[in-house]
Formats: sequence, C-alpha cells, structure tokens
Amino acid sequence: MSFKISNASQKSLTTLMVIWFAMVGALFVYVLVCYMLLSQGAINVLYSPEILRSTFFLHINLLVWAYLVGGVVLGAGIFHFKRAYTKMAREVLAQTFEREEEAFNTFKSRYVSLMFVHLALFESIAILGIVVFLTTGDFTTMVNLTLFALAGFLVVIPSRAKFTYFKG
Repeated sequence: MSFKISNASQKSLTTLMVIWFAMVGALFVYVLVCYMLLSQGAINVLYSPEILRSTFFLHINLLVWAYLVGGVVLGAGIFHFKRAYTKMAREVLAQTFEREEEAFNTFKSRYVSLMFVHLALFESIAILGIVVFLTTGDFTTMVNLTLFALAGFLVVIPSRAKFTYFKG
C-alpha cells in the first residue's frame, strides 16, 4: 500500500517542512547571536573557560560531561525516534481506512506529534551549548553542541519518502 498524496496533503507536508526549516533556522540564529555577543565583547561570563577543565563526578571534566550529555541525548533521541516511527508505521498500516487520504492524515497527525517531541529533545542539546557559552564564553563547545542538535534535526526531517509506505 502506498499513500497517494493529494494537493491538500502536499500543502500540509510543505507546511511541516516550513516549520522544520524555521526550527533549524533557530539553531543558526543561536550561533549568530552568540557570535555577535562574543565579537562585540558584550558578554560578561561568570566563569572562565578553564572551569570546564575542572573535574567533576567520576573525575571527568565538565567539558567532557557537556559533550557526553549531548551525545547521549542525541543517541537516545535518534534510537527512540526510529523505534517509535517504525511502530507508528506498522500501526497505521494495520488499520483499515476507507480512503487513502484518511490513512495519510492519520499518519501525518501521529508523525507531527513524534516530530515535535523529538525536535524539542534535540533543541535541548543546543540550549545546553548556549548555557555553556553564556557561563564560560566557550563558543566552540556551543557550536559543536548545536551541530549535535542539527544532526538530530536531520533525522526527523519530514519528507515525502517518510509518508510513503509499501506493504509487503
């Protein structure tokens, strides 16, 4: 079974893409604003970047902890998204619908919920980077954590291929 996408459904898929690009754009705005703060010297940090080198729990420094938390959130988010997406697709394919448009709309509404939950989860990685930047002025870590978030965003990008299934 494959969903045939009508014009109205194509417009709703385009709207999802616009929302996704707006959220990705927010990641770039984070980097731009932090760069402007850094280049203008308008940021007064609480700690020097050397505090990130101090050891914390398990004798691991704070910088490693920031990357570790970002990596774990990214990995867990991707793993959970893939599992939930597969489960959702199976459930929708197991249901019977009178029209393919109903199946598409059911799948789309579930996918939107799944997408926004995971976008928020991946956005938290970028927010961790912003917190590190605002407290220590470490721009590199902020950019790297934002790239982690971007990797997660790329996994949940809504595309026509994700809305087309073949039963088999």
